[in-house]
Amino acid sequence: MANCQRCGRPVVDQGGLPCPRCGNNRLGDSSHPRDPLLKLDDSPDSRVEAAVREFEEDLELTTPQVRVTPALIGLNVTVFLLMVLLHVGVFSPSREDLIRWGANFGEATLSGEPWRLFSSMFVHIGIVHILVNMFVLWKIGPLVERILGPVRFAVIYLASGLCGSLVSVLWHPPSVVSAGASGAIFGLFGALLGFLLRDGESVPKEVHGALLKNASLLIVYNVVYGALHAGTDVADHLGGLVGGFAFGVFLATPLTATRAGPLPASLENWFAEASARIEGKRQTGGNVSLSKDERLVYELWLLDTEIRKGGLTLYFANHGLEQWEHCVALASEIIPTFARFASMIDKLRSPDSDLSGIGLTAALGSAGRAQRLYHMCRAAIITELHDAIGSRIEASTVDGLKGGG
Repeated sequence: MANCQRCGRPVVDQGGLPCPRCGNNRLGDSSHPRDPLLKLDDSPDSRVEAAVREFEEDLELTTPQVRVTPALIGLNVTVFLLMVLLHVGVFSPSREDLIRWGANFGEATLSGEPWRLFSSMFVHIGIVHILVNMFVLWKIGPLVERILGPVRFAVIYLASGLCGSLVSVLWHPPSVVSAGASGAIFGLFGALLGFLLRDGESVPKEVHGALLKNASLLIVYNVVYGALHAGTDVADHLGGLVGGFAFGVFLATPLTATRAGPLPASLENWFAEASARIEGKRQTGGNVSLSKDERLVYELWLLDTEIRKGGLTLYFANHGLEQWEHCVALASEIIPTFARFASMIDKLRSPDSDLSGIGLTAALGSAGRAQRLYHMCRAAIITELHDAIGSRIEASTVDGLKGGG
């Protein structure tokens, strides 16, 4: 294994093939990039961009699919299409049509129709309005959903939208009609800020600064833009923003070891001690049979020991994915909730290779990414094992050692 001298990432020497991360054609030569627009850049901004990209990749590895964001976009688009099919104006719907479809209208909302606070989040005032909102939701939604988790994301989105609608109807005269998902979307920005301020230590320093800066700039830009353009419901935006921030502070949780980063020392010690006890039980008891719990811990320990000796890429080049897949399959049998981590295995597959080390590296983009993926899988397995079967393993191995003595 060598490091690409252009981007610094560890890569497998693939016989002159370019670095899959940056396009450098030769490991020892940074003067021949695949794309002439790609230039060697070791500036602070470049390092921050690389850190942010790596952080986003890690989130995608741990949460391959986001479901709430596309569902919300689908719901908004469906409502708009139904409005158009039923002869509501595409570019400039009438006031009467908007009220009929559930827009926020003070005279009605405050007089027995509070449901408009909710329904107005899915009604848009023309095609430009919905296109802009859905574009912003598509850009910010997946990141925030992966950070917060789907349930918290959905709760914060809807709660922020309600806060925005409430502030809007209380701020404006009763005759004003308002609608749109802007308050809920601003709530996502607010929730991201709340998470960064409360649990920012669980995010790499470079990423924390970049996310905080970008989110703040977008919020300021949209607030100023709305204030300078007539017809923009700034009250809805600010209400959603403040509501999202408050919910983000109270509901967000740190990115734990099951999603990124190394294991705490206590879990590392538990894994090492449990593995040693199981090994002692095997040696003491001869052909003693191990339970599924013990076998999983033991096989994972053997796999981990082998990988630590020679490195991840070398291990997979020699052995493929069979043993790792076996460990994940066994874990899925023992711990039902573990099945979601099995999808990580798909990220290790190359579509056109025989799972050699070269194919693995090409599929992942770099050996460094493969290494991060392995550690996240490993952390996820050990954390769930400790929580689900730790006490059973400890009791059974202690009893086994006593019986064998």
